Amino acid sequence: MLFLTATCTLGTAEKLRAIITPSELQIIRSNKIYRPDLKLEIISKPSRKEKLIQAIISVIDSITNGRIIIYSASISDCITVGQLLIKHYVSQNIGIYHGSMKSADRDITLKLWKDGEIRFMSATNAFGMGINVSDVRAIIHTTFPMSLDSFIQEIGRAGCDGNGGHNIIFFSRADLRTLTLILYGGRESIQENIEISQEFDESTSLTEMVAPTNQKKHLKEKRKQLLEMVHYCENKLECRQQLAYQIFTWPGDPNIPECNNCDNCCRSEAISTEWRNVSNEVNWIVRIIDQLIKRVTSRDPKLLRISRNDIADCFMGSKGKNAVSKDLSSIEGYGVSSESCSIFNEDCLYLIDSLILAEIITEEVDIKYSKEAKSLSYSSSLVDLKENALNFVTTLEWKLLTRVSKKRKVT
Repeated sequence: MLFLTATCTLGTAEKLRAIITPSELQIIRSNKIYRPDLKLEIISKPSRKEKLIQAIISVIDSITNGRIIIYSASISDCITVGQLLIKHYVSQNIGIYHGSMKSADRDITLKLWKDGEIRFMSATNAFGMGINVSDVRAIIHTTFPMSLDSFIQEIGRAGCDGNGGHNIIFFSRADLRTLTLILYGGRESIQENIEISQEFDESTSLTEMVAPTNQKKHLKEKRKQLLEMVHYCENKLECRQQLAYQIFTWPGDPNIPECNNCDNCCRSEAISTEWRNVSNEVNWIVRIIDQLIKRVTSRDPKLLRISRNDIADCFMGSKGKNAVSKDLSSIEGYGVSSESCSIFNEDCLYLIDSLILAEIITEEVDIKYSKEAKSLSYSSSLVDLKENALNFVTTLEWKLLTRVSKKRKVT
């Protein structure tokens, strides 16, 4: 039996080894997965669709030769983007490709692509197998991909001729809501489950309804992959080549060098940065979370659920409306950042996400539906800590690349 993949983490290989018989599994792989010829960039996503289309057109116009693939997360967005590009570029052949197209239509579109008749392709991730051509110069994601694995495979379709390529993600953390709903079956599927359910109550979370017990572990892993992708996008200092490809390295692989080509590498030339030991900061974050969880479990009316921003507001000593209404100043560690720590608010939020990904903090997703508004709402809250979390984090050394604060000197 032969399995082929462009990306495989050590964890995936170990899972295959555990389920495939005979137990001996021979793995042949290349340790040169990273692509320094690809320029990786994150651009803040405009909230209005027309502004996003203008931004996409601006990127397309900056690429004077070769072909471009524009990936969207949903079929409706894929069609909308494609139709607007057709309207704008009247002299160009533009393709639209998604999984709901008739098989014959997909075949025709794919043939036109391979024959070089289509220059711009608006697609969902259905546009994958057997599509590689040599002259793709750019991959644009209108929403961040569902996982780093998908991201690596999709950006790898650029620069197959060895002449490089440009890969852009239009990123907004708000898209985490849309992608989580897709993860749980999509808006239409969730609403269909509600309509046929005899036990629906608007006060009840739909997460249990749309996530059967036998799928919870799978959905938890997929949600983690989404957060890994968010973590990648929100990192504004480390080399993106190192960030993107690091999870695919195995013990003994050579270190991935800085690319000096991505947006972060270019940005680091203009600002002062330093690697810092942030173990003290992580320790305080965990202590703050522990106290907030105790307030929630005691049914404190001022704090019904815990968000990332609650923790950051407490850590940073915020005097804003959220901190005041939830009486965060009563928590031990409130404002500790200005006392014994010295990191920025975005660093604090990044460390909180790191703790979620390390499964030291447990996150819970809540999906609800309003019959009156006919709309779904999504929220996530932090509900628990790993057993002996404080002792556990103190056994590890936590490092973070940060901007140098003007208030302190680099030592």
